[in-house]
Amino acid sequence: MGFVTWGWFTEEEAWTLEYGSCVFSRESGDVLRIVDMIAPGGNRDVFYIGKDIRSHLSVLYPEAEVAYAQRRGRVGSFARRD
Repeated sequence: MGFVTWGWFTEEEAWTLEYGSCVFSRESGDVLRIVDMIAPGGNRDVFYIGKDIRSHLSVLYPEAEVAYAQRRGRVGSFARRD
């Protein structure tokens, strides 16, 4: 079990990380970003939840080719899964 939040950002919001709560209510935007992920079970949960959210976002937002996430200052991109 875990928890994930994501939102649609403008280009500027996505790379400056200066944004408000409105990113969570948008149905589309320039950049899809995973904002938070809580995986209390450690590395195995991180892998499982990451795989699950990648599939979920691919179904929910088929127009988004890539979603981004940031961890410890490093930005990663995740291609959609069909």
